[in-house]
Amino acid sequence: MGGTRALTPVLAKLSKRPLYVLSIWAGEFGRPVLKEEGFHFQPIATDITIEKAREIFEKERPDLLFSATSWNSNVEQQFRNVAYEWHIASIVVFDYWSNPTLRWKDAIYALGEMPDSVCVMDEAYKQVMIQDGFSPLMLVVTGQPHLERLWENRQPLRSVAKPQKILFLSQPKEILQIKDNQHPLTMIINAMNAYAKDRTCLLTIKFHPKENEEELNQILANAPRNQNLKIRIAGRLATLPKLVKEHDVVLGYRSMGLFEVKAMGCPTLALDGCVIEGSLAKALENFGIPIVSMNDIANLENIWRNVPDAIRHNPYAGATAKILSLMEKKLSSQSMLNGEKIYLKPFSQEDISEEYISWFNDPIVCRDNSHGDPNNPYNEEKAQAYWQSIKNNDTAHVFTIRWKENNKHIGNAALSSIDWVNKTGMCTIIIGDKNSWGRGVGTEVYELLLEFGFNTLDLQRITSAQTTRNTAMNKICEHVGMKSQGLSSKKLDKDGQALDIVGYAITKEEYEAVAKIARLTNV
Repeated sequence: MGGTRALTPVLAKLSKRPLYVLSIWAGEFGRPVLKEEGFHFQPIATDITIEKAREIFEKERPDLLFSATSWNSNVEQQFRNVAYEWHIASIVVFDYWSNPTLRWKDAIYALGEMPDSVCVMDEAYKQVMIQDGFSPLMLVVTGQPHLERLWENRQPLRSVAKPQKILFLSQPKEILQIKDNQHPLTMIINAMNAYAKDRTCLLTIKFHPKENEEELNQILANAPRNQNLKIRIAGRLATLPKLVKEHDVVLGYRSMGLFEVKAMGCPTLALDGCVIEGSLAKALENFGIPIVSMNDIANLENIWRNVPDAIRHNPYAGATAKILSLMEKKLSSQSMLNGEKIYLKPFSQEDISEEYISWFNDPIVCRDNSHGDPNNPYNEEKAQAYWQSIKNNDTAHVFTIRWKENNKHIGNAALSSIDWVNKTGMCTIIIGDKNSWGRGVGTEVYELLLEFGFNTLDLQRITSAQTTRNTAMNKICEHVGMKSQGLSSKKLDKDGQALDIVGYAITKEEYEAVAKIARLTNV
């Protein structure tokens, strides 16, 4: 369910883009979330054969697979297996800090050779996944869309006079790295017995949908019970918001529910009865969720008073936009931005040629950029490294520039340095074919980049930077509506000279005003 919630902010944005057609298939645990969010979907079993997945792909003919991850369901992985067989792009949102290899246990490909682009919550957990055998080239740090949305909608932390009603969010023992041999449910009951030693209180247990209730009920029946402690089981249909309103404090181990509860303004504590990854501990800290010892629960009445609030800035801001950008990059890998005389096609590994490499060693072509250093020549190895750096990079969209008349590759252009929090980006261009200079290519390229940046990526401000002596590029920036921001504090060191840099910028509002004037002029 948490995995599905990680997808829904992205799906909500996609559903508003007319160019995309969403076909959503949902298993048992994802359906309530999708129904709650108003999405139409087709139901599918929790476990399926690869033949069933192939049948669905044959019916849908997808251009891209977008999925979350599950640890005891194979449906998402069977879909990814077919995407692998059919060479279809796959983007996976890894939603939480637990069991990464377990979520790919049914893969027909090795982790180190996986074709999926995996969106990871933070850099620290990316390193954990690399240590577990995942390829760093396929891991993209985007943040987590559900946590981004929770942060944006969080409520003020409410005060409680005395914690008498405690809600415990249970989790399957299979996904918890328990520190001793005790069952996680037994540990919380023992801790609450200590708390109820000299006070009456209610412990409500909300079972996880994937837990074995028969086993848990047996544990409850055999557990020692303090006469001051009343235990009840929340009904399967009881929603988390309703339960949170009825309780003073919420406890759990490493559940996504802890973040959801804190966003509702309820005091929330994570228990140290299981192993908590360092990056998860930091995420809990950022949300204002302290990790407390099981032994300290006996002092719960004092602990809850010191529950901190979250940090001020959203650590996951931009997560949804980053994933949308990555999807756009995958979907546009065979598409183009069409101009009048030229078109822009996404840069690929096949575009690396001897001629392409030669542009970056040409002193005339590189007169006003950082390339063209004879002491540090550009080569095949550097070109391949550049390709690997941008392949799954959500902050850069790189295109080849080609003539429509003959498809000749004459240069490259990029919308890069994208900041998804502030929604800004930068236009850059290199025209390596000197025979194409002076033919209006630069202006057409910048017009296409601005249209793509503002209308497709929904950026709010786009910049460019040129040396003051590069009069041709300065005129192009002004022609497309960019305004000079004055000289930059940075300078370009070139052939022993420190060249002044002038910055240009245009906002989406300014761009739309220029476009409106252009339309009126053409009426």
